[in-house]
Amino acid sequence: MNKKFMVFVCVALAAMLAMCVCAGCKKKSDGAADQVEVTISYVAGTDQLAPTVSTTVKVAADATVYDALLATGYEIDAEDTQYGKYVHGINGVMDSANTGWVYTENDNEVMEGADAHKVVPGAVYLWTLISW
Repeated sequence: MNKKFMVFVCVALAAMLAMCVCAGCKKKSDGAADQVEVTISYVAGTDQLAPTVSTTVKVAADATVYDALLATGYEIDAEDTQYGKYVHGINGVMDSANTGWVYTENDNEVMEGADAHKVVPGAVYLWTLISW
C-alpha cells in the first residue's frame, strides 16, 4: 500500500473515532425538555357556589387535553364515541340528561374534543358542567 493511502485511512479512522466519542458525550435528555406544564381545573358542581379544584401537571409536549386530565389523577368517567372521548364525570361530579362537561383554554372556548386538542405550554384548562 502506498503511504498516502495509509495516511488517508488513519485520518478517516481518527475522524470516525472522534465523532463516536463526541456522540457519546452528548448530555442525555431525561425527557423533561419534552414535557410541558399545564393546569387542569374543574368546577365541582353546577351552582355558582361550587368550588373550583385545580391541579398543575407535566405532560408530554404533544399530549392532548384529555391526556392532561388523566395525568391529574382525578377519577374520570369517559367513553369513546364517534366524535372522540366524551367526559361524563370528574371526581364523581357526573353529567345528566340536561348537563354536560365542556372545557376552555385560557378562558377561550374550544370547539375540539379533548382527546384531539393538543395542550399549550402554561395553559389553564377549565372544565365546567353546563346545563341546557
